[in-house]
Amino acid sequence: MTLSIGTTGWLHPQWRGGFYPLDLPAGEWARYYAEQFDAIEVPGRLVAPRGALAARVWTDCPHVVLNSIGPVLLRLTSAVPARRAFVMGVLDDIPESLAVAVELVGDEWHRRDVTTWLSRRGCVPCWSDRRPHWLDRPRRTADWYYLRFYRPLAAGEATRWTQAIAATYGADATGYAFFTDPQTALAEAVRFADAAAAAGLHPSRVPGRSPAGLVPS
Repeated sequence: MTLSIGTTGWLHPQWRGGFYPLDLPAGEWARYYAEQFDAIEVPGRLVAPRGALAARVWTDCPHVVLNSIGPVLLRLTSAVPARRAFVMGVLDDIPESLAVAVELVGDEWHRRDVTTWLSRRGCVPCWSDRRPHWLDRPRRTADWYYLRFYRPLAAGEATRWTQAIAATYGADATGYAFFTDPQTALAEAVRFADAAAAAGLHPSRVPGRSPAGLVPS
């Protein structure tokens, strides 16, 4: 199976003249992105680039509108109540056949009972560099995984993440990894794909090093 790697969004003006050719109209950016990446992470209601697997992100939303066959990331923050009724109300809108990852952002969500609710529903935790403790004690929770990165990875960090994934899930598990910072997402996605391949995983298509702003190896 594939580790789908992409960025969060594609309409980033700072990518023009680097990733996007200067003479490429903004209306063509979605098509161009889908020619370079196989996956993208987008806000739930946004129309994603055609041809790219879209992970839909919903933050503190009481009702999820399904408009994609890709995975759903539900982000729960301190802005909403950490109560079972709220969580179950959101999840009831989502068919159990759809892959759902949950990112627990507020500290009040990091409780054993919350984890129990989610695991019984078949959700997987979203692991991110904001809470990297998973790397100290990797534990397989399902047959797929979801990663989210908010900052550039330090030297050797991509290797540590990908080797932990390979050891915990194996090379054939389905996975997703997205980079959220527009300033560094392109380069980090390419570096992560290189590390994933070196760890024996199967990363999806990403741009070459030059379009991503990296010196060719």
